[in-house]
Amino acid sequence: VDVELNRAAVSGSLPGMPTAIGITQAAVVAANCDVEGAGWTCSDVNEDLAMTGCVAGVATRFTITCYNSAEKTEVVTWGTANNQEKLHFDVSFTGSEGEDMGHTIGNIDLSPPAEGEGVYTFDYTPTLKTDAMQIQVLLYSNQVANSSVAVLAGPKDAARSVAYGLVQEGAVAGVSTNYTVQLRDEFGNDLGDRKSVV
Repeated sequence: VDVELNRAAVSGSLPGMPTAIGITQAAVVAANCDVEGAGWTCSDVNEDLAMTGCVAGVATRFTITCYNSAEKTEVVTWGTANNQEKLHFDVSFTGSEGEDMGHTIGNIDLSPPAEGEGVYTFDYTPTLKTDAMQIQVLLYSNQVANSSVAVLAGPKDAARSVAYGLVQEGAVAGVSTNYTVQLRDEFGNDLGDRKSVV
């Protein structure tokens, strides 16, 4: 900081004037934060299912970055150095009917940034198939962003799949028998429609 007295530069310090001036970064505003990543949009294409969405049982992630202003020119690193308190984010998961899906999410982990960095990483593993899982991110109770994503069933699991029909009661040689197989993943999510077998 340069100091002038009557338009002349002052060197050293003036009586009663601190030799160093601390500049505090402005408070972080939720509107100045961005959320992005595969786990935020679930826009990856699952070629096996020919559908787009996150997949049950597959870990995914998104990142949260906050900036010093609406222009988003400088990443906020406040709270990431000198043992300062980290920014506090709340992340919630709800279903299309408003039900709390937080209990269906495994391996929740919010990784604070390294010293001097300002990008927070959020890892999670969805386990419940749904067409519209709502993800909401709050910073100190103020909304940062929300997203609606699809969660697809994972790979088929023979142990969780079930068969329906006369085959369970026994079959007769030479007589056609119908039964239905419902494929499911390891979490019990149905994989598409039931398949009828003759």
